Amino acid sequence: MINIYFLDSDPKMSAFAHCDKHVKEMIPAYTQILCNAHHLLDPDSSIIKELDEFNRQTNMHETTWVKETKENYLWLHDLWFWLQKEYWYRFDDIHDTWNKLYNKLSHVPNNISEDNFVSPEQWEIPEEYVEKNLEDIFQNTIAGHRNYYINYCNENNVKWSAPDGAIRTAPSWIIEYANV
Repeated sequence: MINIYFLDSDPKMSAFAHCDKHVKEMIPAYTQILCNAHHLLDPDSSIIKELDEFNRQTNMHETTWVKETKENYLWLHDLWFWLQKEYWYRFDDIHDTWNKLYNKLSHVPNNISEDNFVSPEQWEIPEEYVEKNLEDIFQNTIAGHRNYYINYCNENNVKWSAPDGAIRTAPSWIIEYANV
């Protein structure tokens, strides 16, 4: 299973592109990755006790990327934030990690590099969806994840929910190529 869906360079748009199932499933996965970064980089932090239930150190490819630079951590944190907003918008509910961890995970772990954003790789993407011919690694990663996601949408009955009277549809790049 893919542990971070890089569906857009903008974390807000990437969150918007997550189907309902992944809005629900990926909040805990992204929570775990952010918590792992704290556990690995700043194990003596005052917030670690409150993150202990998330000390599983799974999703290590993604955790390695997130803890590599402050900008990487912030990108995933922003995706997590906007995914929480999507959860609230689509399901009229607040995910339990929001109240419990928002303030904690909004603090970048100590001992993280101040270096610039580093493009992620295409972890866990089946070879037939991997993109290699675009301008840079990040564009390739987004394209590879979109290729995979379009296939996922075609094979599953995915939905983008919205409360009564509101409009929420799949992103145009999914509508164009997937049966949604």
